[in-house]
Amino acid sequence: ITGRTLVGVILGDDVITNEDGTATFADANVGDDKTVLVVDITIIGIDAVNYDYDGTATGTADIAPLTITVTPNAGQTKVYGDADPVFAYAFDPTLISPDTFTGALSREAGEDVGTYVYALGTLEDGLDNYSLNLVPGTFVFHDRSHLNRVTASLTCRDFPAHNKARPCP
Repeated sequence: ITGRTLVGVILGDDVITNEDGTATFADANVGDDKTVLVVDITIIGIDAVNYDYDGTATGTADIAPLTITVTPNAGQTKVYGDADPVFAYAFDPTLISPDTFTGALSREAGEDVGTYVYALGTLEDGLDNYSLNLVPGTFVFHDRSHLNRVTASLTCRDFPAHNKARPCP
């Protein structure tokens, strides 16, 4: 704990606080200028014995959001006309218990065959203590012909002589 100032010390006296103690925020939510209660502070210095100090202090500090990197799984696709799948992803670091993701990734609007960029969608709903960073990725729509490719080959037989297959002319 740093940035402490003692009030009421006589000019010239050798009295300072150790950088010990335990600081506690009123709550664990993100915010600026949040009240912090510090306990178990000790004072040291040659003149410390001349002072009566209860070891507590109150101050303010900020709680910044934890940045979580979200990476959509590579290779996710769908066939034109089908419903979008639930987009799979990995994230790092883990959320602080008991927080969980309740929403889902989405993608840019459009229903034509092509490539679409992922978006955070509703993934960040209810996660006010986090800042989500989406790694760029794309989702691909294939046309139906992508699935319906059929390859055929023909063979011809000479009957009855050899009864073996040969390529047709």
